[in-house]
Amino acid sequence: MNWNFIAYLKNKQTQKNWENALPQLPEWAVRYYRAHRQRQESQSPFPTLQKARFVVFDTETTGLNMQKDVVISLAALRLEAQTIQIGESLEFFIPRQKTGSKHSITIHQILPQETEGGISESKAIEQWLDFIGTDVLVAHHVGFDVGMMESMMNRVLFPNKETKLALLNPQLDTARMEKRLQKHLTQNDDAFSLDALSNQYDLRIAQRHTAAGDTLATAQIFLIQLKKLQKRGIKNVDELF
Repeated sequence: MNWNFIAYLKNKQTQKNWENALPQLPEWAVRYYRAHRQRQESQSPFPTLQKARFVVFDTETTGLNMQKDVVISLAALRLEAQTIQIGESLEFFIPRQKTGSKHSITIHQILPQETEGGISESKAIEQWLDFIGTDVLVAHHVGFDVGMMESMMNRVLFPNKETKLALLNPQLDTARMEKRLQKHLTQNDDAFSLDALSNQYDLRIAQRHTAAGDTLATAQIFLIQLKKLQKRGIKNVDELF
């Protein structure tokens, strides 16, 4: 089985959308697409878990509405050979006049003045796409974080148009992986929250509910999950999907 089969077969329309948009895209977005296209055309096999590269990330946002809310901060780090690559990380804030409702602020504790000196959405997306490349994305409830980054990407690329592009990277959700490990695919999500899993695995993470702290917690949980899956005979990345 090759990388093309899992990562791209279900994304034919996504690829077509990217191809149609290429003439309008900045160089950094074209570079991202071409890296994925080259990966697809090479028919590269899925790597083993021992050699695979993952990008674990987390976003802090003004709320949970992917159409109305926005990203305040993001942190990401790379895993390779089942090891956190300390020197390969990304973190930024995006200046916002409002950082969410009172409830949101009590969770992420980011006030508007703390985002001052951050980078623009355009620069954030450029850095993000350059950092993730063709690596597998990993997050806790990955659909939300990916959705927020895609919304920001489309605001930057098509500010006055309805064109929508999706990220091309394969994606893994640590919450769903834990349900798979415990064989409880329909159990209440509260039992698989980041706090619950951090407690379950006796992780002591500073700065929880910050992008950096949650990224580190997710990475450590993911590494534990990989070891458990390897004991069950899982050897290659394609077996994780």
